[in-house]
Amino acid sequence: ADVLEGHRIKDGFQLYVIPTSQEIMEEAASKGILNRLINAGAFISSSSCDYCFGRMGAMREGQKAVSTGTLNVRGRMGSPDADGNIEPLPWFSHVIFSDDGGGTWELGGVAPADGGNECEVVELSDGRLLLNMRNYDKRIRARQICFSKDGGITWEGQRHDKELIEPICQASIRRLRWPTRDHPGVILFSNPGSTKKRDRLTIRASYDDGNTWKHSRVLYSGGSAYSCLVILKNQGIGNLYEKDGYKRIVFARFGLDWIQSSIGNR
Repeated sequence: ADVLEGHRIKDGFQLYVIPTSQEIMEEAASKGILNRLINAGAFISSSSCDYCFGRMGAMREGQKAVSTGTLNVRGRMGSPDADGNIEPLPWFSHVIFSDDGGGTWELGGVAPADGGNECEVVELSDGRLLLNMRNYDKRIRARQICFSKDGGITWEGQRHDKELIEPICQASIRRLRWPTRDHPGVILFSNPGSTKKRDRLTIRASYDDGNTWKHSRVLYSGGSAYSCLVILKNQGIGNLYEKDGYKRIVFARFGLDWIQSSIGNR
């Protein structure tokens, strides 16, 4: 809005502004930002994902666009013969936490470096938190991680976990059990275990707070994407995941002994 102050969008060009939430839209309106954009000739959408699905500002053949959105799929913004270049803002992972069982929520800290999102948290045996993030650095096809010593208020030590390879996709991480005098703790991890495409949904087990992943087993070798681990009764493990090119969502049950089995392990 500051850049456009006192100017108009040039003839032949269009500017579409889509607030990402109702709260952001109301804040922009109260600060006069929306009026300044409208006066410059911008089109203001409701706070929705209409733009994501090409329901507004659809591009015609031969048109070009620069977008700060993340869903720059061919044809998503209109004609497949249009040229949509993506110029995204930096992506950072952050956490939202509750200290009263989900009654209220507060915004926590942000990962120290950009290039990650779609994150999950697991508590380590020493009380620290581990943030496991989808990685957008295409040079290193592996998850990013960082750590918090203060319950998620601040984060540090961001790096790639090169053992947790990925094709750039969501993943799931859960603690199965805490360490005892007789048994080590167990953390589980689930994602497409490939650097090339979304397939080979793999379940991994770590006994040292994610420093290494001793056991792994492929749950489904075909096309597979997002997944969600859940701990069931009596140390059972469940995994809800997408399969076969997003055509099906299935739920699988297994135990730690299945992951530890030599059959299918790396």
